[in-house]
Amino acid sequence: MEEEKSVVEPVLEESWLCKDLESQAMTYAVSHLVPQHLQEVRQRKEELIVTTMAAGTFARETERVKKLAIAAVMAAEQQLGYERMALR
Repeated sequence: MEEEKSVVEPVLEESWLCKDLESQAMTYAVSHLVPQHLQEVRQRKEELIVTTMAAGTFARETERVKKLAIAAVMAAEQQLGYERMALR
């Protein structure tokens, strides 16, 4: 136990451990970890935005085609009604 203590004590007295360790950790996080995390989140969110916009465009186009199809069917029914009346 005494031998282990003699090995550990000099390390614990290192200057970087005696200074404001919390401040050093915060500085490291802000300069290294946060930008990396921000880039990862930005990439995921941009991919989600592209997917969401594509889905919205698809939904709008589907709705537009559906309305056009209904209008075409109604026009065809109306034309058919006119043709039936002409045949009478």
